[in-house]
Amino acid sequence: MKVVNYPSLYETAISKRMLHEFNHGIVMNLQLKKGEKIPRHLAPCEAIIIITDGEVYFRSGKSEEILKPGILATMEVEDDHEFEAIENSSIVVVKVNGKNNL
Repeated sequence: MKVVNYPSLYETAISKRMLHEFNHGIVMNLQLKKGEKIPRHLAPCEAIIIITDGEVYFRSGKSEEILKPGILATMEVEDDHEFEAIENSSIVVVKVNGKNNL
């Protein structure tokens, strides 16, 4: 068993941390301060997005959803997407079949 503590930092506008690496991917924590964005880009691999704190706009293609705790989103390889924090937010990103950075 491995337990990883990832407290809210919000030390910078955007904070990224690797939480765990496994044979077929990685688990990362992405923290965004209110109003900060991760610009639109293509997903390098399949990914599962889990909001653990706050709310974010998740835009992919022409769709937009508000993600918050209790909502899970998924992405396929090469889905274009972006995030914008509605409030300080913590996001767990599980990258499957890929170990590229966010």
